Amino acid sequence: MGSKDQFHGGESTGEKGTLEAPSELKTRYASEKDRGGIKNLLVLGSLKEPVSVVSKIDDTSADSKARLAKAYFHGIDGFEQDYLKAAELFRAVNNSTDSINNDIDNTVINFAATLFLPAAEQGSPEAMFVVARAYFAGEGGLREDKIAALHWYRCAANEHNLPAAQFFLGNLYSKAITVCDEPDYIAAAAWFEKAAVQGYSRAQFNLANAYHTGLGVPRDDVLAVHWFEKAAVQGLARAQFSLGNAYFLGIGGLKDHTLAIDWLGRAAEQGFVQAQYNLALIYYEGEVSTDSDKNTKSLLQDYSKAAQWFQRAAEQGHSNAQLHLGIMHHNGMGVSQDDNLATRYFYLSAAQENASAQYNLAAIYYNGLGISSPDFSQAIHWFEKAAINGHATAQYDLGLAYYNGAWAPLDIPRAIKLFQSAAAHPQQPHPRAACMLGLAYQTGKVTTAAAPAMALEWYLKAASLGDAQAHYHLGVVYAKGLLNVLKNNDVAIQWFKKAEQLGHSKAQELLLRNVGGSTAPPIPMQTKIITGQLPLESSTSS
Repeated sequence: MGSKDQFHGGESTGEKGTLEAPSELKTRYASEKDRGGIKNLLVLGSLKEPVSVVSKIDDTSADSKARLAKAYFHGIDGFEQDYLKAAELFRAVNNSTDSINNDIDNTVINFAATLFLPAAEQGSPEAMFVVARAYFAGEGGLREDKIAALHWYRCAANEHNLPAAQFFLGNLYSKAITVCDEPDYIAAAAWFEKAAVQGYSRAQFNLANAYHTGLGVPRDDVLAVHWFEKAAVQGLARAQFSLGNAYFLGIGGLKDHTLAIDWLGRAAEQGFVQAQYNLALIYYEGEVSTDSDKNTKSLLQDYSKAAQWFQRAAEQGHSNAQLHLGIMHHNGMGVSQDDNLATRYFYLSAAQENASAQYNLAAIYYNGLGISSPDFSQAIHWFEKAAINGHATAQYDLGLAYYNGAWAPLDIPRAIKLFQSAAAHPQQPHPRAACMLGLAYQTGKVTTAAAPAMALEWYLKAASLGDAQAHYHLGVVYAKGLLNVLKNNDVAIQWFKKAEQLGHSKAQELLLRNVGGSTAPPIPMQTKIITGQLPLESSTSS
C-alpha cells in the first residue's frame, strides 16, 4: 500500500502470498506457507532524527537564527513546535550550514508560497526542500510543477548537501518520477549513499535494500547488513525488522538468533506489525541456532510469548496473526482453550480472504466446535470460499463431500472438478485428490473411452506424491490385471509393500496372505483444523 503522498519517504509495504504445507500433529491446523529471505520493502513510517542542540541563542546571529528555526521546526530543546516561527526565521536566514534530518510535516507546506519560497530564494536549504515538496504536490499556494520541484530538490541536494533532498531525489530516480522515463537504480543508489553517509536513517535503509537486492549496486549482503544496522541503531523500525531477519536467516554470513530476537523485539515494541508476527513465529516454533561465537543455542518454544505477539499483530489486523491466534486458542497453546475465541479470530482472518482461516471455519462448523451441533450448511459455505481461494485441502474435502453425498448434495461433476483443482495445485498438489480421481475413472464415475488410462495415470501421480491409498490401488490393479494392464503378482507385491511402508493396514494384511484384494472404498473425510510450518514474514522491495 502507498501513502497519498508517495514521496513522503517514498515508501510502501506489501506482503507475500501464502501457501499451505500441512503436517500431521495431534489435530491438523491450517496456516500459510511463505518462508523466505528478507526482501525489504520501503515501509510506511517516519523517524525524527536529532538536529543540533540550541544553546546560547544570539538573536542577531544568522547561525543562531538557523538553529533556533530548527528548534521551532522540530519542537526540540525546550521549544514548542511552531512552523510559522520557524518559517519566519528560515526566511530571515541567508545561508544555513545544517540540514534537515527528518520528514517535514505537511502543515509546513501550507506556508510554502508566503514564507518558504522567499527563504528558499535567499538560500535556505530547508526552505528549498519545503518548496520542492509544495511544487511537487501542488500545495501551499503553489501550482503543481514537477520541473520546479526538481529544481529546488537539486539545489538543496547539490548546492547544500541536504540529506532529506538527496533521499527524495533517490526515490524519484528509483520510481522514474519526472527525472527519468524508467527506474534508474544506479542514480538512486548514488543519492541514497550521499544521504546515508550523513546519517540519514531512511537513506541508510534504502541503501541497505539496494545492496541486498543488487539494484543499482553490486549485490552485497555484508554491506546490506552494515547499512541496516546503521539505520537500526537510530531506531528505524523497518531497519530493525530487516536486521533481525538478517540475523535469523544468516543474511550476510552471520546467523545469531539471540541478536535476531533482540532486533525484532525492538521493532515489535515500536508497533511494527511484521516484526511482531515474526517474533511470534520464532517463539511458536522454537529454534536451534549457532551464535556469532559458534556456540550452539537452543531457543525453547514459548507459547505464552508467541500468543502475546500474535495478539499484538492481530490487533493491527494482521491476517496470519489472527489465524495463528485462533489456532492457539483452539489448542490452548499459551492461552486458554476456547473455541469461541478461536472462531472469532478465524472470522477476522477469513474476512481478509485468508484461505486457511476460511478452511478452519469450515472445520469448526463441520466438527461442531464451540456450538451445539455441526452446521454442515456453514461448513460448505466456508469450504467453498477456501476452495475458491485455492486451498487444496478445502478443494479435496469439499470434493469428497459432493462425491459421497453424505452431508452435502451428491454432485459428481462438481466433485471431479474440485479433485482436479486440488490434484493440480501449482504449489501443493493434493495426493489423495489425485487418488480419488483415479478411483472415479476406474469405477465409471467419469465416462470416457480413456477412463482406464486416466485411472492409471492418476493413481501413479498420487503414488508419486506419497499417497498410501494410491499404492494400494496400484497393487490391486496389478494383482487382478485391471485397467488394461497385465496381471503381475510381483509388481503387485511391490506396490503393496510400498503401501505398507506408508502405514496402509489393508496392504499389510494382503501381504501376510500374499493374495490380491478388491478395490477399496474411498476413505471417509475426517476434517480437522490443520497447521504446518509457519513462515517468517519478510518485506519485499519494489
